[in-house]
Amino acid sequence: MTDRIRHLTVTLDRDYREDDVQCIVDAISLIRGIAGIEKRVETLPDMLAIAAVSGRVRIALHDAIETVFKQDGVKL
Repeated sequence: MTDRIRHLTVTLDRDYREDDVQCIVDAISLIRGIAGIEKRVETLPDMLAIAAVSGRVRIALHDAIETVFKQDGVKL
């Protein structure tokens, strides 16, 4: 038996002004089977979570680059 799906989540690639995103909302609403669309305004916890993840990614990227250079005998 196949699972039944009730919700899909669409995440935008960046933050957009509310008036700029209206054309995206209008396009999604034209798709058959769409019962409703809810816009969610970015909040402080959202911004803090993005900053935390961004910091962790920077550290991991720096460590990876440092490892590659050490393997090649290059000092940073």
